[in-house]
Amino acid sequence: MRRLEAAPSAAILLVAARRSLAEFDAVHVVACLRRLAVLKASLPARLAKSAELTALVCRLRQDLADGSTGAFGAASAAWSAATLGPAVPALLEAVPDIAAACARLAPEMTAQGLATSAWSLAVLELREGQEALEFLKALRTETSKRLLEFQAQDLAFTVWSFATLECSDGPLLEAIAAASMLRIDEFKAKGLSNTAWAFAMLGVRHRPLMAALASQSAKRIHQFHPDDLANTASSFVLWVSDALGEEEPKGLKSPRGRETSAIWKRKTSTTTTTQGRETSIIWERKTTA
Repeated sequence: MRRLEAAPSAAILLVAARRSLAEFDAVHVVACLRRLAVLKASLPARLAKSAELTALVCRLRQDLADGSTGAFGAASAAWSAATLGPAVPALLEAVPDIAAACARLAPEMTAQGLATSAWSLAVLELREGQEALEFLKALRTETSKRLLEFQAQDLAFTVWSFATLECSDGPLLEAIAAASMLRIDEFKAKGLSNTAWAFAMLGVRHRPLMAALASQSAKRIHQFHPDDLANTASSFVLWVSDALGEEEPKGLKSPRGRETSAIWKRKTSTTTTTQGRETSIIWERKTTA
């Protein structure tokens, strides 16, 4: 396991996988894919479509099907797929299997695991199919039950995922808003920005949360990336125009039919959580003229 987690490049990692795949258990398979995602920058196209990587993904799908991956493994597989994205076609083909496992194992996941799975499947734009419906149902159920277990980053990931997947649940979103207020001091600048965007896009006008987000954003404005500032400003414009019942400014749009004056740019930013798992928010907004 340590050898996999310490592999310095994708090429070396895949050599180890080829030699030892028959001896791997489900934990090794997931660890290998997770490390590969971290090493994405060193993964050339020829290796992304190699027989070694295809065999590794095939083994993952077998482990997902027989349940040996476990809750942590399913969430990690989702994160790996989202991080690697189109670079590894075989892993993208496994996304429905990953989603089905995440739905089935959601009751066993930690709050962080739920949030990471939600973020990952939202990045992968998993909106259609039975697997997507089952995962969203499980996510809503488990989030409702265990909301107080969610840390600030978990809350930001989850509500961003709901907005990205255009999944609205009024009572749950109100509960997430209340939980976010309790942890508002713990949000990072990116979390504040993404939370503001998510609630604006979902059309949820929670005035106390709006005030709390505005206050925290003002206090920590020096920590914001320019894209985050544009994102946050656009969100408040949507909120205010909704609240006043005014015609929305030209150029703005939510998933409900409004045009946006910004486009989303995918940009990976890796962090390490308190539980040692690597997660990232990779959407940043670029304003347009």
